[in-house]
Amino acid sequence: MSSHAAFAAALAAALLLPAAASHAACVSCPGDPLNDFEAGRYIFVSEADDATAVFINPAGLAQSRKPNLFWDLSASRDIDHVSFAAQLGGLGLGYRHRDLDTGEPGGKNLDTYTVGLGFGPRVFRLGIQGAWTTTDLPGDNAGSLWAGFQSRLHRRFSVGVAVRNANQPHFLTSRARPQYQAALSLRPFPVAEEFTLSGQVTLAD
Repeated sequence: MSSHAAFAAALAAALLLPAAASHAACVSCPGDPLNDFEAGRYIFVSEADDATAVFINPAGLAQSRKPNLFWDLSASRDIDHVSFAAQLGGLGLGYRHRDLDTGEPGGKNLDTYTVGLGFGPRVFRLGIQGAWTTTDLPGDNAGSLWAGFQSRLHRRFSVGVAVRNANQPHFLTSRARPQYQAALSLRPFPVAEEFTLSGQVTLAD
């Protein structure tokens, strides 16, 4: 086994084994509403390569530069979560609305407006973005800065890294913590590259 293959296998094992617990627990952390994206629970920072990248990893906006749209709506008695994203070239625009179950009449809301830019070649893509979150909860609104990296050195695997809340914005009554995510995606079958094995780890300060 070559040194590159050995490294890829070791990285895959390190990421894939804790993936299920880490991914499910942290992508939508209740204590970190700036990072909440319901539809992105199973999209990894190494895979996002369309309009949804504006919610997950802005570097993915450089992968597929064809215009595309994404929308997601969830509702019980009322609409409680709406996400919309659009991509044109390396530019992505996103909007999220969330109803919060606070137990108060009428409830409370969070609205996030996002602008992201992805650039660079297939083997080394970078992305930056800004997100502005407004709320009718007591406290401050927040402007958050994100950055991301993606690389597909080989058609069989890709890696991604994303940093959220890099500027540690003051949100509501405290500072939001930076969040770091790293992921690896493997495509083991040459005749079915849409079949992907992915793992992701999440760290927060």
